[in-house]
Amino acid sequence: MKQTILFAVLLLPLSFPLFCRASTAQIDGNDLLEKCRPFWVDTGTPLTLNNTERLNMGYCAGYVSGVMDVEAVWNATEKGVSKATHYCIPKEANNGQVLRILKKWLDDNPAKLHWRADTIIHHALVEAFPCK
Repeated sequence: MKQTILFAVLLLPLSFPLFCRASTAQIDGNDLLEKCRPFWVDTGTPLTLNNTERLNMGYCAGYVSGVMDVEAVWNATEKGVSKATHYCIPKEANNGQVLRILKKWLDDNPAKLHWRADTIIHHALVEAFPCK
């Protein structure tokens, strides 16, 4: 019992930074390029990925999906009250298409890679799928 309590007390300072992050939006376009890179390698053959690359792919997919989910909720609840721009992704569009659009935007805008990743995703999708 004493060992379990000692172990927990010793781990507490290590876990403290995990709970003190202000936002998951603290990655930028450079980080997004790195995390999503395995999605954008087009070799024509199945990729052999290491564990870090697999984790990065999951992080990328989850991050992009999370930003899109927040946009959907924001757009649905706002109902045009503010002058914020939204995007309207067609139901036929799939995740692969969204990732290719994001990659093109990142490639076309290298001077903006210091922007927050959520802002980059928003801009890329507004340009590709503006609401009419």
